[in-house]
Amino acid sequence: MSKVLQGDHDVELDGWQKRMQDEITKKIEQDKETENRKCNVVIYKVHEVVTDNVSDRTASDLALLTEMLDTVFGIKPETNGVAKAFRLGRRDDSKNAPRPLLVEFSSLEGSSYVQLGKFEGCNSPL
Repeated sequence: MSKVLQGDHDVELDGWQKRMQDEITKKIEQDKETENRKCNVVIYKVHEVVTDNVSDRTASDLALLTEMLDTVFGIKPETNGVAKAFRLGRRDDSKNAPRPLLVEFSSLEGSSYVQLGKFEGCNSPL
């Protein structure tokens, strides 16, 4: 039996109660992860700088992303809400294709704006 603090006193849990509590906790964590992923956007076929210096590649990706958000979507750099951005997968010099770029926005609003394709001056989605 396990003990769980409930209110001001400990409560003994049977095996099935412990399993049920673990399942509920696991489900809550999965729901949080799903909610966080809603803020992500994956962009394909975006030019990738070929260099061994990771910081140069990252800086290039962020500059390209900032320019794209500003020119295509009209989202200014100071308000774009990008929490982080990174390339997916391993870099393969033998292939000439760029890796997808995962962009994590700090809010659902930023990712929804991009996902719906709300171009500056255009009211319809892509």
